Amino acid sequence: MSVKELADEVDMSTSRTHRYLASLVRAGLIERDAASGRYDLGELTLQLGVAALNRLNPVAEASKTLRTLVNDVDQTAVLAVWSERGPVIAHWIHSSRPVIMNLNVGSILPILTSSSARVFLAFMPPNVLEATLDSALRALEPQAAKEFDMEKLRRQIAEVQRDHLARVAGAVAPGLLTASAPVLDAQGEPVAAMSLVATHTTDMERFEAAIPVLCRGAGQVSRRLGYRPRQPDEPSAS
Repeated sequence: MSVKELADEVDMSTSRTHRYLASLVRAGLIERDAASGRYDLGELTLQLGVAALNRLNPVAEASKTLRTLVNDVDQTAVLAVWSERGPVIAHWIHSSRPVIMNLNVGSILPILTSSSARVFLAFMPPNVLEATLDSALRALEPQAAKEFDMEKLRRQIAEVQRDHLARVAGAVAPGLLTASAPVLDAQGEPVAAMSLVATHTTDMERFEAAIPVLCRGAGQVSRRLGYRPRQPDEPSAS
């Protein structure tokens, strides 16, 4: 940014802003481009930012936010992390109306059909995505692999990339409804999936109202981990 832009932003005179900037340059917190005269973050600021990010534990951050979410919306929630076999449940937090299912902490969720898996698939690097889909398809029985609609899954993955939300009904277990949102790191790669869980006995109006809260919570964790949404004209890092 230029001196004038910074001065306007902080509602300060240009001369006073320039004095502050000179002090920050000397401290290494910002840098001035000699050619353009514009200012940017300095090496020390970047180092401090990286150090702060490295101190954050993604699972701990997501778990803390998920517990707050359950307290606020009173819906059962699940946190999943990625493993070699697919998403694994790391935390299961019950609401005042527990969802009783044959799933618990340590359960592996299906790669091709669970909403947790879908948010991981949506933000994996392309080469990892293709290898993961190929491996999951080969793990199916021959007839099931033949009948599986991979093109439909790819469309669903594209929707998750756009909406940062995956919804699945009845695929993991009969009557089980899930909505999942991704937690992304500074590189835009998935580190966790935060999900709400419901069954046919759940108050669906309350469940639907909780989904935007889930998305906001996952987005807040992602931002704490350094994630910034890519602009439409910005090339992908993958």
